[in-house]
Amino acid sequence: MTAICTLENISLIFGDTPIFHKVSLELPIGITGLVAPNGSGKSTLLSVLHGQASVTGGKVSWRRRHHLVKQLNPRLDLRIVDCLADGHLYEVFLRVEQGHASEDDLISVADYWHLPLTWQRQLEEAKINAPLDTPIERLSGGQRAKLSLAYAFSLSSDYLLLDEPSNHLDQSGREWLQEKILNHAGGALVASHDVELLENVRQIIEIYQRGLKTYGGAYSAYMQQKESEQAALLQRAEDNRKEFNQLNNVRQKSLHNFATRQRQGKGKRNSQSKSLMDSQKDRAGKGLGKLKRKLEQRQLQLEKKREEISKITVIESQRLRPQKLSLTKCDSRKSIQLHLENLQLPYGSHDKPISLTVRKGERWRIAGGNGSGKSTLLKVIAGQLKALSGVCQTRGSLCYLDQGFSFLNKELSALENLFYLHPGRKESEWRTMLGSLRLRGDTPLLPLRLLSGGEQLKVALLAVTRGTIATDLILLDEPDNHLDLDSRQLLVNAIMDFSGAVLLVSHDLSFINAIGVDSQLNLD
Repeated sequence: MTAICTLENISLIFGDTPIFHKVSLELPIGITGLVAPNGSGKSTLLSVLHGQASVTGGKVSWRRRHHLVKQLNPRLDLRIVDCLADGHLYEVFLRVEQGHASEDDLISVADYWHLPLTWQRQLEEAKINAPLDTPIERLSGGQRAKLSLAYAFSLSSDYLLLDEPSNHLDQSGREWLQEKILNHAGGALVASHDVELLENVRQIIEIYQRGLKTYGGAYSAYMQQKESEQAALLQRAEDNRKEFNQLNNVRQKSLHNFATRQRQGKGKRNSQSKSLMDSQKDRAGKGLGKLKRKLEQRQLQLEKKREEISKITVIESQRLRPQKLSLTKCDSRKSIQLHLENLQLPYGSHDKPISLTVRKGERWRIAGGNGSGKSTLLKVIAGQLKALSGVCQTRGSLCYLDQGFSFLNKELSALENLFYLHPGRKESEWRTMLGSLRLRGDTPLLPLRLLSGGEQLKVALLAVTRGTIATDLILLDEPDNHLDLDSRQLLVNAIMDFSGAVLLVSHDLSFINAIGVDSQLNLD
């Protein structure tokens, strides 16, 4: 079967850190999954495939057009129609509709009369209920994601490179996404931590030890193969240990037997001629030397094998080592942390007044479809937007983590951001906390824009939760997006240990249940 794309001996070095080393790969027809822990290079690999990242060796060869959909797209200064097509054509169609079109206008749209209906159908399928000239900044994160994906799926023959495409999507949006991917004729490479989505792929590529490894089948088959590999590695280590111990026993026994024969030979010295004894001693010495060399050679082989197994084991142990994130303890004595009364949101499809009281220790989920006003409500509570009417009162300190981590400067490093936001802490303290989240080495010194979405989220979590001032109320807008499965569990544990109140927006039911949500406000 002819590959759609071929990577030949690709190498990529970022600073002094090798990301990929002589990687080769063939992308087949159909849907392929791409998995790896946060920061391993999924987004970088997609950029390499798309030609946006310069490699230090090797080449990428495509046999089909391709299109990349990044995370957190599109730009906020555009309109909906600008993301679906050339905005100039939309302006021409408006002039035609208003009866102001020129002859040049009519010529420019002569072959495109079907486009307005196509644009409208794309919005309807994605359940984006908004006019074509709506500014992108007025859309929710889920609507923006669907808008970028809707355009990508309209390129029916293009091979799609999708970076965490299910992030920000509600349940109906995720179902729409799965259907669109399965029916996309051009095929796709899907980088994701979404297990449900990965169950629809034909094979999975894993980024592992600066290389790529391919597994046939969907996610469940991939996990079975990974478990078998882990069991085989443990068995290799055990077999190596047993053989090493057995070799030492043979060596000690051989030396003991030789020493015994030496002692017995001394007792016979007087009864045998000197020449005969010298001959026997020479043969015994040669035999022992030969045995020693054989045992030493085998010992070197076992030590080399043990070293190889140890390297793999160390890498695995680092990957599996639990991460640590503890939230600054709430010290407020006030029971009520938030009170909303007849609050009218400035945006979103939810047009009814909202009344809500949140007390210390409670976990509330803000539920609703994309565009219902969930993120808008959190921004009103955080003081970033003004409500049309009603009462919004907060008590104690508040932390708000939005979907795009907008409070962070993406041109600054993780350490620089943390120092700027919390100058009272020492560098060693931040280094320790970043290291506990697997942000080690030079990673905390790189500009945030060069880090993965999951790594940026970890920095944002530290920024909003580990300040010197205790937090009473935390607002989290889809914090489970971007995180790998291990890091998601880290966040679950941190929220469960937090004594303050939490308002959460999430579409992941397993995550919602895990953190112990006890109340829900539905904006649908």
